[in-house]
Amino acid sequence: NNMKMIYILSRHYGKAIRMTNLFTRITNQLVTRCRQVIYGSDKVSTIWGRDPGEVVKNLNEAIKLRDEYVKQFHAASEEVAKEGKKEKKM
Repeated sequence: NNMKMIYILSRHYGKAIRMTNLFTRITNQLVTRCRQVIYGSDKVSTIWGRDPGEVVKNLNEAIKLRDEYVKQFHAASEEVAKEGKKEKKM
């Protein structure tokens, strides 16, 4: 898992608060990119004038991305919490 490696190896991101900030940035970028794919360069109001098949395909891809990201986020969060507990015990 890349996020676990960043947490373990990085001096900068080796703290929980910095990992939180990193996840926030990643999340914001994913949302921005999904919006670009779903809406294109058009305004939101013109989405209904586009090909319904393509709109549905783009929405489904965004949903799959979100689901996978949530899984990875929870897995990495658990690892960060475990590592934090280990550091406190030492």
